[in-house]
Amino acid sequence: MKKLVYSLFIIGFVASSLVAQDDKKVKMGITISPSMNWLTPDNAKKMAKDGSVIKMGIGLAVDFKLTDVIWFSTGLEYTGAGGKVKYSTDTAGYYYKDDAILAVSPNDANSPTSQANMDVAANKANTYQLLKRNYRTGYLHIPIAFKLKTKELGGITYFGDIGGDLFVKTSAKADDHVKYDVTTTSGTVTTTTTKEEDVKNKLGNEVNAFNAGAHVGGGLEFRLSGSTAVTASIQYRHGIMNYTNKDTYSLLRATATNGANPYSEFPNGTKLRQVVLTVGIMF
Repeated sequence: MKKLVYSLFIIGFVASSLVAQDDKKVKMGITISPSMNWLTPDNAKKMAKDGSVIKMGIGLAVDFKLTDVIWFSTGLEYTGAGGKVKYSTDTAGYYYKDDAILAVSPNDANSPTSQANMDVAANKANTYQLLKRNYRTGYLHIPIAFKLKTKELGGITYFGDIGGDLFVKTSAKADDHVKYDVTTTSGTVTTTTTKEEDVKNKLGNEVNAFNAGAHVGGGLEFRLSGSTAVTASIQYRHGIMNYTNKDTYSLLRATATNGANPYSEFPNGTKLRQVVLTVGIMF
């Protein structure tokens, strides 16, 4: 992370020196972007939003002048994303072994002779009911937008922007709050107690490798000297692809019935929402 931050500052400084003399047809800068993130479940009957989280981003921004009013804006940013989800109206759970989540198909979960269930019986693995999850994801973010800028008024230029966002996952983790049963035997007496605890997990395909969204926002630039300006803006980003993978075997649904096949794949689709404040300096 530190190497990435240093690289962005060096690239921004060198590139801005090259483009600053181009009659302001190209402007480049360095930005920081704190954001409020939350997840919206596809099926509100099975999951619910459990709060928002604050994340931070840092990157490079580039604006290309198309007309006196219209600019094309893009860049490259490393940013965090995520959100909190609770599973209160349906039973979601997973198999856990060697401090990691196991991908177990519904067929294996329903089979007493599957390796996963044999490991549980031998106390080599456990089954957790997932109550709450805080998703923590790192992304490389590429914004693509058009800015509509006013003429400079008292050193200030106002703008609105509309566009899209592409995200490439670099990491994914989860802070889970789980419930599970512990069975102990003393003589001829067997006792089962229920415990709750917090578990930290690394996630694989539970979070999709790519994401995309659309955004709308606005802001201002305050000119300091020449083409150098401080910029500030606020955006609402609306994810249009699933943030989580709803087709992964790592999260299973347990029905309340006692049928022959109580386990099925849990529909874990959610979409990312963000409100982003961006502050930076453009050259």
